[in-house]
Amino acid sequence: MGVRSTNPLQPFIDDFYRSGTDAVGQAISASGGSTVSNGGYKYHVFTSSGSFVINSGGGAAVFDYVVVAGGGSGGRQGHSGGGGAGGGGVSNRTSQILNDGSFPVTIGAGGAQAPSNSTAGNAGSTSTFNSVSSTGGAGGITNYNNNPSTGGGGPGGASGGGDSPQPFSGGNGNRPGSCYSSGSERSGGGGGGAGAAGTNASASGGGNGGAGKACPQYPGPAFTGAMPSDWISAVGPTGLFGGGGAGGADATAGSPGPGGGGAGGAGPGKTSGDGGVANTGGGAGGSGGRTCGTSDFQPGAGGDGVVIIRYPG
Repeated sequence: MGVRSTNPLQPFIDDFYRSGTDAVGQAISASGGSTVSNGGYKYHVFTSSGSFVINSGGGAAVFDYVVVAGGGSGGRQGHSGGGGAGGGGVSNRTSQILNDGSFPVTIGAGGAQAPSNSTAGNAGSTSTFNSVSSTGGAGGITNYNNNPSTGGGGPGGASGGGDSPQPFSGGNGNRPGSCYSSGSERSGGGGGGAGAAGTNASASGGGNGGAGKACPQYPGPAFTGAMPSDWISAVGPTGLFGGGGAGGADATAGSPGPGGGGAGGAGPGKTSGDGGVANTGGGAGGSGGRTCGTSDFQPGAGGDGVVIIRYPG
């Protein structure tokens, strides 16, 4: 698990991890967050900031953990679909040695809804644990569609960095000539996910959000009964976190990114974008487009981040 060929001691660390004991052979004793036992592992799930405390009394032990930042909020457009927001960064670590002690955990909040018409979404906040930081997803971008020179929904936000050297980008929106252009032209791009880029808006509507990053150590079904059903479904069997939000549109919104991304708004039946799924770091969907002269529609807020720590037990 997590073997690194550059570290000659890694096979011994992995054996140590599989034992589920500390350095003197005692069972690991730890507290903090909500605890879940499933499939031979014990998980500590932090949905709000706190501390992970190891008090085995035997010194070092080996742990896995994932640090997920908050997703961005969707773009709030006037006469066209807002851009989908970026998913929060995801930093996945395996076979990490931690000594007895208290380790602060900071959970990044999702970006708040864009405050007014024709404004970009807000970025999510950083999550941290054991000197590992994951960056929040960027807010969905929007361009006010009354002006022929600025056009439509604009790109979605980029994702947070996570373990990637560069964030995955958001897709571009369509740029119609005016707010009276056809609905398929008034569409926003999808937000980048932690594992893939968002797609551009197309002739048929808003862009899709990029997929989240797969962390197979934390499959959603393992947390059945301990986490909400929408979280379990969003994370899924492959452990996806940080999906990008879908681009909004006047007619047909894009699809949310797997891993907690929010659906985009689209008139007339669904005008407001959905928020990212709570505690997945999912980016929010952009607002729907609308007919000139009517009230504007709401984008979604970003999903808060999460930190999960596991060890055999």
